[in-house]
Amino acid sequence: CAAVYLGAIDAAFSALMRLSLRLVAERTNRPGSLDKYLDDPLLLFIPVRLLLGIVACAATALIARSTGVDDAHTLGVVVASGAAFVLVFHVLLPLAVAGRDPERMLDVLLPTFEPIGRVLGPMTRVIANRFVTTRRSGPAPTPDEAAEEANEAAKAYIDTAEQEGLIEGEERRLLQSIVDFGDTLVREVMTPRPDIVAIRDDATVRDLVAQFREQEYSRFPVYKESLDNIAGFIFVKDLLTLDAVDARPITGLLRPAVFVPETKRVPELLKQFQRHQTQCAIVVDEYGGTAGLVTIEDLLEEIVGEIRDEYDVESEPIADEGNGRFVFSGKVGVDEIVQRLAVEIEREGFETVGGYALSRIGRVPTVGEKFDFDGLTVEILDAERRRINKVRIAKSAAAEHANGAAQGEPGDVSVRTR
Repeated sequence: CAAVYLGAIDAAFSALMRLSLRLVAERTNRPGSLDKYLDDPLLLFIPVRLLLGIVACAATALIARSTGVDDAHTLGVVVASGAAFVLVFHVLLPLAVAGRDPERMLDVLLPTFEPIGRVLGPMTRVIANRFVTTRRSGPAPTPDEAAEEANEAAKAYIDTAEQEGLIEGEERRLLQSIVDFGDTLVREVMTPRPDIVAIRDDATVRDLVAQFREQEYSRFPVYKESLDNIAGFIFVKDLLTLDAVDARPITGLLRPAVFVPETKRVPELLKQFQRHQTQCAIVVDEYGGTAGLVTIEDLLEEIVGEIRDEYDVESEPIADEGNGRFVFSGKVGVDEIVQRLAVEIEREGFETVGGYALSRIGRVPTVGEKFDFDGLTVEILDAERRRINKVRIAKSAAAEHANGAAQGEPGDVSVRTR
């Protein structure tokens, strides 16, 4: 009975440990012992497993005494009986008793365990302190290692919570986005340089009003001579303070710009936005040139998905045409190809589908050209002087014929025209 009692506590608490324990604690307003053990699991695990060891030894001794250990055969019987005792009373019965509703089982058993825990408290604290000291004696993890460990733990909690029915598909997507948010770099969410809509610093207020009406943005970067020399930002609301729309220069309306490196992590940028009380920044590359523009909307979209306003033109970034063919916007992440077409793509300095196609083709193609590489057939649907805007991608005939066999070598690109 003692083994089943202790084993049930151990099994029930271990089952709860597979979940995010705070979800359970916050969902159930139960006072006392459970919250204490959730805060420090060693307070429960150490005395329970210590007592289980004592019970197992006592059971083995009783079996040995009842059979009389005088030869190897009898010793083997004793060992086998002890193993069977542990299996049945420490593993199988406790799991059968506590496995279905571990939380309720702990509510029943923990009050009776409290006096035992207090008696073994001094020994538990000594062992726990020794355990913590041993863990801390090793080399301290780097910030990146600590962040990676925390992310892996969070992903495990999300997986388990979904399996246990605590969260559903959309909730899981949101939680996963929050976890991934910490690893995202600014260059992955920014508006790239070719898409920046800006205005020269020698423009007039009349020019500015015309551009606001044409582009329907709420702010513009202002540059001197080129985008690599950003002078600041102008906000459309600042026009409301003017008495008239005339030919005066726009420099009097300039607000200072915030500059951030493209390798900055998104959470750090969000904190910087809060400190500077701003909502946009210019992204610079390693050479100091303008790489792109990032806004607080870009950051929030990483968590909740695309945010559209009344001026956004509805356009699907990915369209499934059936029969394994997809139309991708050039701005879509290259991971979408990997997921939808079940192929492997080696990253070589690109993040988007357009960048991937440019990297593999080696030049800006013309509309209508088709290329075969990496086991894919890529058709150019929309391209400009320096970039690819839209492509149609499907598995190549050779890859389909091989039924998932080895794909073409990365350097092997063939060109087909209509």
